[in-house]
Amino acid sequence: MLKLSEKHLDFTEQDIIDEACTLMLAGQDSTGSAIAFTLYYLATHPEYQEKCYQEINQLYKDKTEDDPLTLKEVKELRFLEMCIKETLRLQPSIIIFGRKLSEDTKIRGMKVLISLILRKFKIVAVPGVTKSNPVFRITVRAAGGIWLKFEQRK
Repeated sequence: MLKLSEKHLDFTEQDIIDEACTLMLAGQDSTGSAIAFTLYYLATHPEYQEKCYQEINQLYKDKTEDDPLTLKEVKELRFLEMCIKETLRLQPSIIIFGRKLSEDTKIRGMKVLISLILRKFKIVAVPGVTKSNPVFRITVRAAGGIWLKFEQRK
């Protein structure tokens, strides 16, 4: 940010302070949310909470309460890590991280036009073309058998 302020004189010291505060607070909020949601999911799923508890107790069996865990030991908390990652999947800190294609792209040999389509349509998963009643003529079948229907946005 300091280098940017040297090139752009309209970037003030207050702008730098504001951006630094935003970065610190955004990180703090997302960390707090992740911890809160992880605790919520563990509280509502006692069987997983018990597995995490047993995993942590296993590491502390030869330690006193005051002995901190080492980084190597923390990395052994595999089940707890899986619970945290699942929480972040279910409750991401950043819900939408948009991208825009700057050129035509192919995925598995299919040309991607989705960015143009999604502005006017939303994607709805359907069990199969025979069971769906598409509102529009755009229906896509992926190689893996996932059927998608595009409905016009309101």
